Amino acid sequence: MPGHVSTVVFRDDGVSSREPNAICDACGRRGTTARARLETKPPQIFRWCRRCAPREVARFEREQNEASRRWFDKRREAFAANPRVTPTVGIATPPASSIKWDSWRMRARFFRVVARGMWKKLVRRKNRERYGDPIGL
Repeated sequence: MPGHVSTVVFRDDGVSSREPNAICDACGRRGTTARARLETKPPQIFRWCRRCAPREVARFEREQNEASRRWFDKRREAFAANPRVTPTVGIATPPASSIKWDSWRMRARFFRVVARGMWKKLVRRKNRERYGDPIGL
């Protein structure tokens, strides 16, 4: 879509995801290690215990990705119908969301993603050095 701009903001609300007295929204256990927040009015906050967190975080991410995909598809359809008008009227933007998960599993996942991106950059750079830049970037 022409002129499409994405903005990502990382904000910490100062509340730990480890809350020993909080109740898990999935199973009702006391003590949580993961927390998700939807930026609605008022904000929706979900908490999950150590056992439920992997499943519930994956479900939450899936739901948020699907909402974003539906929103983008609606904008694309509106733009295809009339490319001269910015398609924003009547298309609600999905709320921003964030996840905090204080566990080694989440840290390992984060470092895998970062390492994968760094590895791709390194390979690209080495290929550029070895074979030259084919498109002149």
